[in-house]
Amino acid sequence: MITEETRARASITADRAASGTGFAALVGAVRYWACDGTTEKPHRLQLDESRIREADEAWVPVITPDGPGVLVWLNSD
Repeated sequence: MITEETRARASITADRAASGTGFAALVGAVRYWACDGTTEKPHRLQLDESRIREADEAWVPVITPDGPGVLVWLNSD
């Protein structure tokens, strides 16, 4: 369930993502290794702003070279 607090945080995150600083920059620092069938190389993850309202306290939507994905981390709950 998405709470109002989560929506507010997602809105702040979307604002920061639009400015190219803050959280979006942190997401972009994460490398995702993808292979084109012959060569494997790292790519930056990109915050998926079109799905940012789906963000939760333990994950955010991202765009990878292989398509949509999620970036997860440990949740203290």
